Amino acid sequence: MDVPELLRRAAHHLPVAATGEAGTTVSDAHEYLDHDEWEVALDVLVELGDACRTGTAFWDLLAEAARMMWLSRTERWCHWRRAEIVHGVIRVDLQLGDPGVAGGRRTPIPGDGHLRPLWDIGDVTAAGNPDLLVARVWAESQPDLQSGGRAVVRLAPLSPQRWRRLVAGDVITMHEQRPVAGIATVVESVSPASDDRKECDGAVSALNLAVRTASGAGTDDLFGLVLQRQLVRGSRVVGSGRFGLGVGVVGAIVTRPRRALVSELIALRVR
Repeated sequence: MDVPELLRRAAHHLPVAATGEAGTTVSDAHEYLDHDEWEVALDVLVELGDACRTGTAFWDLLAEAARMMWLSRTERWCHWRRAEIVHGVIRVDLQLGDPGVAGGRRTPIPGDGHLRPLWDIGDVTAAGNPDLLVARVWAESQPDLQSGGRAVVRLAPLSPQRWRRLVAGDVITMHEQRPVAGIATVVESVSPASDDRKECDGAVSALNLAVRTASGAGTDDLFGLVLQRQLVRGSRVVGSGRFGLGVGVVGAIVTRPRRALVSELIALRVR
């Protein structure tokens, strides 16, 4: 499978109405692909994936496309986001210690997930000593975290199930030696997507594709008609904030036979 095909398949996993932080849409990604701007299309899809709920297959496709284009950092980010779907999301506000004191780091922290420091999250051993756990670090919005610096970072624990009790506001410490190397406050802790939410995501992807192939009408128009006529009832938005789906049709999609829903969509279009 070549790069354009990988990216087009990934686009089909996104909700039609998905919008990135910069206002980009799935249509933008297709337009860049039509003009052979593969790297820009990949960036758009990554942005859209970060802005809405997606499944593991989406990030697998993007990671393979990035690998084929030798975009190693983007490939690592796609693998990272895939792992967050499986294991959950942990974001912390990390303040590194003074590099001039014991335990303080004197060189920047690589921001792309290579560093694997130890963390004290409050667990203790049978002997009563702190039970330090390993978690990789990814710095948001910057390539590196400078010595003594502060930034919001994402953590990828090697034993994620032991971290799931953390909630926003909890304070944990980072260690590279015995002294504390940094203090972090949890700003977001999201559990892995449950089976029913994964089912919803799959239904959205399948419905997007079904509508595209079953009707010559624009899918945005069709979804607008669905919302206006309240054809899908009892629906809910999956997720929230930058991880929310942003389309309130998911809950009912998985309960309504897909063929019947598409038929109603087309019927609405021709009225």
